[in-house]
Amino acid sequence: MSQLDQPLGKAAELRRAFDGMFAVQPIRPTEGIERFLAIRMGKNKYALRLGEIAGLAPARKLVPLPSAMPELLGLAGVRGNLVPVYDLAALIGNESAAENSRWLVLCGGTDSAALAFAEFDGYLELPSFALHAIGKERAERKHIREMLNVSDGGRGVISIPSLLETIRERIGVASTIEEH
Repeated sequence: MSQLDQPLGKAAELRRAFDGMFAVQPIRPTEGIERFLAIRMGKNKYALRLGEIAGLAPARKLVPLPSAMPELLGLAGVRGNLVPVYDLAALIGNESAAENSRWLVLCGGTDSAALAFAEFDGYLELPSFALHAIGKERAERKHIREMLNVSDGGRGVISIPSLLETIRERIGVASTIEEH
C-alpha cells in the first residue's frame, strides 16, 4: 500500500461514518415528555393526551339518530365501523359547534366513540413540567383538570376517560365504551 492510498482510505472511512449518522434514527429522550393533540373550538384552545385516544380522522357524513342525549350527533362510518359521534364542545360545556366540526377524535376499543370538534392546531410534545393540575374549585369545566402551558398561551387538557364515563352514565351503559 502506498502513502497515497492511505489518506484516501481515511477520507472514505470518514465519509462512510458521516453518512451513517444520517441513516440511524435519532435517539430522543422520552422520559418526562408528554404528547398532545392541540385543538380549538371557537376561541377556546384545548389539548388531548395522545395516550387517551385511538386516532384522528376528518369529519364524516353523519346519519342522525333519535336520542335523548343532545350531544349525540349521529353515526359515522370510520375505518370500516359505525361509530357514535358526540359533540365535544357540548360535552365539555361550551356552546355546541356541531355544524363547524371538521374533525373526529376516535376513542375507545371495541365499542368505540368519536368526538367531533372544529379545528386541529397540531401535535405538541412538551416536558411534563408544562402541565399543571387545576383544583376542583378553579376548574371551569368538569372534564378539564389540567392546564398545559405552551407558547401560544394556556390550553385546557380535556380528560377523555372522564368524558367517556359521562357518556356511559348518560346513556345508561355500565361499561360498553372501552377507553384506549
